[in-house]
Amino acid sequence: MSIRRELKLREWREAVREFERIISLIEDILKKRVDPFTVDISELLEKMRLLLEKYGDEVLLMDMEALSRIVDLIKEQEEWVQNESLVLGMGPLFALARLRQMSLEEIAEKFCEVWNPIAYRDQMMVSTVLRALDYLDAVRRLPKTLTGVESVDFRLSEETLSNLGLLSEEAFREKLSEFSRKVERLLGEESSIDYWDLVLDDTFEKSLENMILLSYLCSRGEVSLKVNPLTDEIKVVKPGSRGDRFSLALPFNYNIWVRRIAEKKKNRREG
Repeated sequence: MSIRRELKLREWREAVREFERIISLIEDILKKRVDPFTVDISELLEKMRLLLEKYGDEVLLMDMEALSRIVDLIKEQEEWVQNESLVLGMGPLFALARLRQMSLEEIAEKFCEVWNPIAYRDQMMVSTVLRALDYLDAVRRLPKTLTGVESVDFRLSEETLSNLGLLSEEAFREKLSEFSRKVERLLGEESSIDYWDLVLDDTFEKSLENMILLSYLCSRGEVSLKVNPLTDEIKVVKPGSRGDRFSLALPFNYNIWVRRIAEKKKNRREG
């Protein structure tokens, strides 16, 4: 036997073993019923194509057998997807039924088993724990439901504004006077003004400035804010009785400004 023929025979045997590995891999997956998507079918087909192009009829039977196993694997993938879809659909129902059968103690026990707290005991001091307990006790005493609205006032000093470098004292007084006249005029026409309609402007900087000016008017008692805790609606109203004061933190950044402006334009179009 010539050396060339012997080399060709070795290559052919290696090609046959490659087909056998492909067939064995697929049969193993089908037999064990594991995830059929762990195999890249496109990669297997590419290997088979190259072997078939190189050896032709010599590996045709092996290629057909491997292709038949790939068809079986594709069917298995289809069944797998159907079963997984069924589990995803029925899973919540089974979980709900199981919860209804469990006692409160069992639910608490399961919760503790899977609970991964973001803060651990060794990360906190005793004073921090006591402060957290005080907070939880205060929350427990709050009413279950909120009714009506509450007046909320702001406090902001001229010194604070100056330290922030937002406005000089003279410029601040001028802008405050101008803004005060605007609010007074609007409240003369309406009993209340929507907070965001009043402070939002064409630029983020101007909107932030309006919020500061309005908070200062609130601190001077010229206007008040009424907040509906059920709808989160904030109204600017004429000053009422001097009752309890509350602090109100309103988060505001560029992203919030963009979202509020978009909502405002949408409401105008729908209106």
